[in-house]
Amino acid sequence: MARLFSYPTYSFIDKDPIIDALRTQLTRKKVTIKDLALSSGVSHGTIRNWFYGETKRPSHATVKAVAIALGFTYTLARKKR
Repeated sequence: MARLFSYPTYSFIDKDPIIDALRTQLTRKKVTIKDLALSSGVSHGTIRNWFYGETKRPSHATVKAVAIALGFTYTLARKKR
């Protein structure tokens, strides 16, 4: 599969799209991981591991806390009845 674009320090293989969206928002808002950790209550190490690919599947609770700290509205999709 050909890639349409690439970043020199980031591999898209096995990356979580949610974490990628959070990383993009972090960059746009010019927030440091340290500041994000303080505002979200999620440890600096946890967030760092997400962004550097050490954690492949983060927990829902920590993703929600970070998403809200970055200004996202966060809800789970509900199954249709």
